[in-house]
Amino acid sequence: MLTWQNMYTEMNIMVMGNRRKVNGMRVLCICGSPRSKGNTEYLLKVLVSEVGGEIIRLADCHFAHCTACWSCRDAGRCVFNDDMTTHIVPRLLASDAVVLGSPIFFNNVTADMKAFMDRTWCLRGALRNKIGGGIVVGRRYGAESAMSAVNSFFLKHDMIAANRGVTGLAFDKGEIVHDTEAISATRSLARRIKELVALTCGNDGLRRDSPGASGSGGGDRMRAG
Repeated sequence: MLTWQNMYTEMNIMVMGNRRKVNGMRVLCICGSPRSKGNTEYLLKVLVSEVGGEIIRLADCHFAHCTACWSCRDAGRCVFNDDMTTHIVPRLLASDAVVLGSPIFFNNVTADMKAFMDRTWCLRGALRNKIGGGIVVGRRYGAESAMSAVNSFFLKHDMIAANRGVTGLAFDKGEIVHDTEAISATRSLARRIKELVALTCGNDGLRRDSPGASGSGGGDRMRAG
């Protein structure tokens, strides 16, 4: 009998065996859901089972909201010393692709996801040409505006959106396992991320615009801390 519990257990096993790099790719998934083992996290685990990588649950992290102090303009880094600075930002900078996943709250991403987005203002220029992927999950409304927020994040950072993103239809915990179209679309997103990482990274695994890439001019980068 198909239940979300046994499907989630199966997905956990697949992810644990594939949680790091696949073909040299470094994929970072940011989960904005406050619910542990929820629908959004499930789709992110589907993606990680295809491309490898790591999932960070923002609900498990402790970080302040951006206060628009602008201290990062002089310091070259955010002056807050919290999980965003010490745990999330180094992984963002090291990644080849960043996938943002969020349930739809009031036609938008969650408060945790928006706080995460705002705190990356200090990284402007540092995420350029990384691949971005979006996953949102909700009922029957609000998906377009939530996905617009995700894709606007990618555009703000001069990132490359892999595709239009994945929309899952679910409300109660575990309902997403019945949305086979969203699961298939998540696997398609994973394949597209593979294609784009291959196009934007050299044979040495370095991004073509990274300071260490052969023939690269590099460019300004904000310091991680």
